[in-house]
Amino acid sequence: MTRSLIYALAFALLLVAAPARADERPRLEMVDPDGGRQPLPMVGSELQVTVRGAIAQVRHLQRFYNPATTPIEAVYVFPLHQRAAIGAMVMHLGPRTITAKIKRRDEARATYEAARAAGKTTALLEQERPNIFTQSVSGILAGETIEIELTYDILLAPDDDWYELALPTVVGPRYIPGAPIAAPAGTGTAPPTDRVPDADRISPSYQAPGAPPRTTFGFALDLDAGFPITHVDSPSHKLIARDLGPSHVTIALAAPDEVASKDVVVRWQVMVKAPAVHVMAGRATGDGYLAAIIQPPPIATTQARPPRELMFVLDTSGSMTGEPLALVKQAIRYALDRLEPGDTFRIINFSSDVGGFAGGASVAASTSAVRQARSWLNGLGTGGGTEMLSGIRAALADPPTDGRNRYVCFMTDGYIGNEAEILAEIAKARQPSTYLFSFGVGSSVNRYLIDEMAVAGHGAAQVLLLDDAPAPQIAHFFAQLGAPMWSKVKVEFDGVVVADQTPLELGDLFPGQPLVVAGHYQRGGAATVRVSGVVDGQPVVLEQEITLPDVGGDAVLLGRLWARAQIRELSRPGQLADRGDETREEITAIALAHALASAYTSFVAVDERPRVKGAMPTVGVPVEVPEGVEAGEVITIVSAAPVIDQGITTTGMSISTEYIQNIPVPGRTFDSTLGAAAGSQGDGAFGQGGSGRASGELGVLGQLELDGRTQGGLHAQLGLALTERAQLGFDATLSQWRGEATHLGFLATFTRWALWRRLALRLALGLDASFDTDAALAWRAELLHPLATWDRVQPLVIVGVSDVDGDDHAPAPTLGLGLRF
Repeated sequence: MTRSLIYALAFALLLVAAPARADERPRLEMVDPDGGRQPLPMVGSELQVTVRGAIAQVRHLQRFYNPATTPIEAVYVFPLHQRAAIGAMVMHLGPRTITAKIKRRDEARATYEAARAAGKTTALLEQERPNIFTQSVSGILAGETIEIELTYDILLAPDDDWYELALPTVVGPRYIPGAPIAAPAGTGTAPPTDRVPDADRISPSYQAPGAPPRTTFGFALDLDAGFPITHVDSPSHKLIARDLGPSHVTIALAAPDEVASKDVVVRWQVMVKAPAVHVMAGRATGDGYLAAIIQPPPIATTQARPPRELMFVLDTSGSMTGEPLALVKQAIRYALDRLEPGDTFRIINFSSDVGGFAGGASVAASTSAVRQARSWLNGLGTGGGTEMLSGIRAALADPPTDGRNRYVCFMTDGYIGNEAEILAEIAKARQPSTYLFSFGVGSSVNRYLIDEMAVAGHGAAQVLLLDDAPAPQIAHFFAQLGAPMWSKVKVEFDGVVVADQTPLELGDLFPGQPLVVAGHYQRGGAATVRVSGVVDGQPVVLEQEITLPDVGGDAVLLGRLWARAQIRELSRPGQLADRGDETREEITAIALAHALASAYTSFVAVDERPRVKGAMPTVGVPVEVPEGVEAGEVITIVSAAPVIDQGITTTGMSISTEYIQNIPVPGRTFDSTLGAAAGSQGDGAFGQGGSGRASGELGVLGQLELDGRTQGGLHAQLGLALTERAQLGFDATLSQWRGEATHLGFLATFTRWALWRRLALRLALGLDASFDTDAALAWRAELLHPLATWDRVQPLVIVGVSDVDGDDHAPAPTLGLGLRF
């Protein structure tokens, strides 16, 4: 083997592995029934928000644009605020406006399907979760834009004197547990499972890294707080604010069109001089409705704080890679440094399995234990799926038996599809001495799950944004634990009859934690709000005089907010499990009476003019990967029924295959993703595709020893996958030392793929023989890094060290290039 030939091979491999030019991006395309390729639809949203006091009213305008040359049906899976009360939907079709009607979900779907079959333009809004909705729009002509306008209200609850409005813009990728029970019927990429039967409705396709965005949004806020505003801030976006008065400000994004890849969050601080109980009420004819925001003042105590157990449960699934995990570690370190003598702590991590510091055992908060825990945290990585149920069970099992309370800090992005299963487990397994605080971590947290976990766990919810410093949030958490809490809380109204008060159970209140109560009344008049509870074993009562109007106020708006809160209570797993069909009918009746979208009611709008002849394709709108979610394992799924095509163009060649998706799948295991298409085949980032799959590799290697001697050679490797992570192989290497004998090596390899995400570790052991000496024991350890993921061929950079027993050369570093196929 001449040196010039080795250099030529290396140069050829470098050309093949060259990165794509900046103007050649990955792309997603629709494949129509005739095999033609069309661009996918785009959705631009405008969020126009008006805040008056504690109520936010949102006008959410969605623009569906069809850049293809044929009519389409677009299906868009998008998020809304977890407590949004959607009271209206309008479809704008050119100069024409069609107002949607609220119907039972199955009736609305039947109306939509009939209109679609008749070639009419129609729109359907369906709720999948309280914070996930599907907007279907059929009959969008080529080059046409159709606007869908949603109107919804949100009741904001302050934390001390701070208000926060957080509006999500993208549905993060959900981990779907369970065994598949059917092929996807919707546009989602995950199949329905026995644990998440609607998985195909909450798993949209995601844009490839580097592809132009297909979902954008604008945001404008008209804020009249009702009290002097002392501070306005956004930890998520750059804002432009204009003061209109001490309590009035308008806010807009500095950039007109932002990529819909993270929550837009606005916070404002007010100078509150009002009582601790603020009541909004309205009545026209029939029932009146009220909403009360209660913030019990802190109660001084002379009792020493008893020892406690703090448990940190952190999500280490694939979707937490990068910034989210770093944020969680920083928060836990802050908390560990502030434990007090007599406290104990536990750290548990979960992904596909459950682990923990000291085996997850309870440890006394000594200096040594804290130091060891910090060291353990430093080495903690991510990977696998979000099997949250096992993390919940570990957090709630074996409560302390020495009389102390357990405070659980559960830290996750909430990217799961089995929310009901998790909430039911918390409600069932939580002991009275355990309080679960849920910390959402990331840019697009599943806030519905985070909020409901805190309710079921009798704790409080917080969100750690990627752009936020975690210290203030954790400091706030510790301040709550350090002060006495209100237990056995009751809210009563004397002087008027308030019916169907929600929430049904008030539980406990931590300092600074607001309590929002809604209800309806028959007649107005003077009344007294009485909040009672127990603090440090002593009864405490807070009273506030109020007047409920007999006529006046916005009864319709407050009625929607009451109905949304009531539906939220009735939708909790315990209610549905105990009463089943009766509860579903009660929810449906409330939603229809107040014209609200719910799990069992939908809005549907139909333009009665037929505009489309013949069949049209149904296309799911691909959404952005949430900011801060790193690319997980890249998986190609090849299906006999092509739906979406994504081509990856590199210098000198273009490889394009038809498949369901080839995108980062954070936190999702290979098997669950592969199940998305019946009869599909897959290849992972390092060729893993389940046991029994064969692979091969060709490459060039070079070594340089400290004494200046060099070696070059060729190697060939054949392997058979034993599992998704392990591979047994046979490796042959032909090499020559400069000016010395030619060597031939035969080594057996055992490989653990996907080490540290994009690295693979290869270990080889065998025999090496030159043509003029006997064979000797040889070994080699290498790290492999792929330069690109193509359909069947993958360039690799190889870095390692090798040695042959008995020769006069020390172990030498190896550098090489290879092609894996």
